[in-house]
Amino acid sequence: MPHVEMSTVVRTDPNTLWREIGAFERVGDWHPLLDKVEIEGRRRIPYDKNGIRHVETLQESDAQSRRYRYTIDESPMPISNYTAELSVHDNHDGTSTVRWSGDFDVPDQDRAKTVATVEGFFKAGLTSLRGRHG
Repeated sequence: MPHVEMSTVVRTDPNTLWREIGAFERVGDWHPLLDKVEIEGRRRIPYDKNGIRHVETLQESDAQSRRYRYTIDESPMPISNYTAELSVHDNHDGTSTVRWSGDFDVPDQDRAKTVATVEGFFKAGLTSLRGRHG
């Protein structure tokens, strides 16, 4: 089972940053690879710039610890059992660290490409957040 984890320091306090990114349905507001996001209850359906659709379900959200966990239920990627977590941590100096991690099953022949795709998606989102806050 591959594990992908990335983080970045963002120049804003964690509570302000959590208000921006902590709403599961608002990922399209800050992620540059997404064109739109539809919401159906606890599910979000993001579409990338090429119109590719995924279906994700919010499993847990904890505003106090500034994190949420979700699964991908439908995807054109050859993945299964995908669980991810996005969290914001206080660096106690006016900055925050955003961590994004994901675990999933993928057939061996698709592993390298799929891991690179997930890494690229995480990196684009984290780079966007860092850029939005100087």
